[in-house]
Amino acid sequence: MPASSVWNKAWSWVVVGTVVSLIIALAVTFMTSSHVWLGDIFFLLAGTLFLAKFFTWEDARQQSPAIRRRLSLIGLLTTVTLTIVALVGNHYLNRAKELTLDRSESRVVTNTELATVLLNCEMMVKPASWDNTLYVVETSPNLTAGFALITSTGGKPRNWPEEKDFRTRTYRCELTNYGPAAIFGLSTAFNFTFVEALKVPDNTGARKGGATVTSHEHVIEVPAIDGRGGTFVFYLHNQSEYFVNVIMPDSATVELSGRPERQRMSFKQPHPSKTLPFFLSPKID
Repeated sequence: MPASSVWNKAWSWVVVGTVVSLIIALAVTFMTSSHVWLGDIFFLLAGTLFLAKFFTWEDARQQSPAIRRRLSLIGLLTTVTLTIVALVGNHYLNRAKELTLDRSESRVVTNTELATVLLNCEMMVKPASWDNTLYVVETSPNLTAGFALITSTGGKPRNWPEEKDFRTRTYRCELTNYGPAAIFGLSTAFNFTFVEALKVPDNTGARKGGATVTSHEHVIEVPAIDGRGGTFVFYLHNQSEYFVNVIMPDSATVELSGRPERQRMSFKQPHPSKTLPFFLSPKID
């Protein structure tokens, strides 16, 4: 095949249009990945390639000089306008993204000096004695936030939980604020994964793990914890028929006295193993 014929096929509108489309796609990819200048380069390259093809278009060259000039002007103005719009849009979108990130970062500020909070969860070995209010996270596939509040109305100390098999189903958790300032509105989330509890043949009370049923985060909001050793105690209590795999949170957002923005802080753990998952046993009727 003659070289001129190969060149004509390579320089056809079908090939050039495909290449221009691929270059624009690359420009958009770099634009959305925050590589602003690479996006600009590919937009300019696409516009230049299109104009080069348009100015050498055989059909246009066969027209009269007046029509050729008119077509060239229309092609040039259209391409330059679209390229400028693409370049301006590229920088505008990335600038808007930067402003959004700046605003979100200003709302949640990392501050570990004023908020040092220890999170510790331990399996309960004996019932809690109480005469006021208990904060309890009831683990359930249908509950994704909040505490169940258990209050005493008799005026006498009571023990909770009252069932005998509570130990492997209940954990006592304590948040201790060692920072100098009180914290307010602490928000964090445990991750619960619910697993089938299958009966074990020839062992009525035994259960073994089966398939995963569901998994979700359970968000809790703690109203306030005093500074310099103030504590907040709550409980994880499994009332479901499933095993619950619990992953403890490693951070939270809080409000500090005298600070307008919410602060992000990492929990201190008593020892590394406390960051590992643990299981709550199912309730067996």
